[in-house]
Amino acid sequence: TPDRELIQLFSSDFIRHHRVLPIARKEKVMQLGMCDPMDGSCLESVRHMTGLNPEPALLMEQEFLEFLNRHSADLLLHEPG
Repeated sequence: TPDRELIQLFSSDFIRHHRVLPIARKEKVMQLGMCDPMDGSCLESVRHMTGLNPEPALLMEQEFLEFLNRHSADLLLHEPG
């Protein structure tokens, strides 16, 4: 289950474009569900934007799309400023 507090660190465009969902944080490590966990440029962007070390985990495309369908309105309300 994605972490709502961590989701607020990302724009909805970033989440949709890179197909990622932050799952959990432990100290300076963020577990990041990714449809493409080998996307090194995305991991580097996450590290730069958040100051956290992303730990990729495979996120199935269908799970990602289901999350977007259920929570797309919430994503738009919490755009980082």
